[in-house]
Amino acid sequence: MLIRVGTSGGLQRWIEIGDLVIATAAVRDEGTSKQYIPAEYPAVADIDVVLALKEAAERLGYRYHLGIIHSKDAFYMESPELVPNYEEVKRKWSVWIRAGVLATEMESSTIFTLAALRGLKAGTVLAVIGSTVKEELVVDERKGIKEAIKTAIEAAKILGKRRKFVKPFK
Repeated sequence: MLIRVGTSGGLQRWIEIGDLVIATAAVRDEGTSKQYIPAEYPAVADIDVVLALKEAAERLGYRYHLGIIHSKDAFYMESPELVPNYEEVKRKWSVWIRAGVLATEMESSTIFTLAALRGLKAGTVLAVIGSTVKEELVVDERKGIKEAIKTAIEAAKILGKRRKFVKPFK
């Protein structure tokens, strides 16, 4: 079982810095996972891990959002003004935002893809430390990280009690 704990940038206006995002799936906007299997293969979190993370966040009383996230290769791609193909990048980001993608980060789509291919369970809980959709770029790296870690630990305990941490190989 793999639980990624990390940070992310919020992509929806109603997501606050310090909130948690529990990923159900990830947009594969990166190159690593495509080296293993074509892009059409979905990057989906394991349902048992997702439900345990959700239950853990609720038990701990943390504000969280459940849904699709975005994984990318380049750290600052959510800031299109920093790249030469500004218009193309901005258009792409507007699609993810309109599609309801919750947050952006760099690892989960590869983790989900490889875990599924190897018969492992994987999930992700992210602390939202910045927002790329609000008027002013705000980043606070202290918000939500402890909560994300505690959520992952509690989820692992839940899965351990239910013996849901191993997925038999096919």
